[in-house]
Amino acid sequence: MAARQLNAALEAGEAPLVWADVYSLPYYQMGPNAQMWMMRPMLAVGRSGDEYLLADGARRPWRVSAAALSAARGRVKKERFRLMTLEPPNPARLAAAVQAGLRQCISLFTEAPPKGARDNFGFAAYEKWAKMLVATKHKQGWARLFPRGPALFQALGGSLRHPGLLGWVMSWTTAEDADRRVFADFLDEGSGDIGETGLAGSG
Repeated sequence: MAARQLNAALEAGEAPLVWADVYSLPYYQMGPNAQMWMMRPMLAVGRSGDEYLLADGARRPWRVSAAALSAARGRVKKERFRLMTLEPPNPARLAAAVQAGLRQCISLFTEAPPKGARDNFGFAAYEKWAKMLVATKHKQGWARLFPRGPALFQALGGSLRHPGLLGWVMSWTTAEDADRRVFADFLDEGSGDIGETGLAGSG
């Protein structure tokens, strides 16, 4: 059923969004891990024989076998075989959508998070992180969690199976530098849509 829906969308000329586990996709070279998973959205842009073409963070689509993609899409029950097709944007609603997006971005940094502890999100998380970096007695302080040696190296540099701090910031989002350049492009483009030229170049 999931494969038929995906094939039907592609045959209709769509480029549907699908959610797949990065640990199950061969091009991430993470290797299967029973304890770790991460479902990410990506575009299915075509099909060639028994392979699908996925737009996922590279300049050219990745080729993934139907079996591998099916396993990755079915890894997590909550998002199993999730698929979404998008309609062209309505220009009349574009300005309001851009403004709503900006307000939501700001609220995620300044207000209570949609779920979880407040100090795990936004500016409150930065403040907590700064404290934990220098705390020596707190149970979550870096001095206790990541003492000098292999533990600290793993936290900062990561390994082939799990990224460290540098990997999360530079390679596990849409673009490097924790998506700062992507958001700057959004501000440049959105400034014209809402008539706020002062946003242009602010990224």
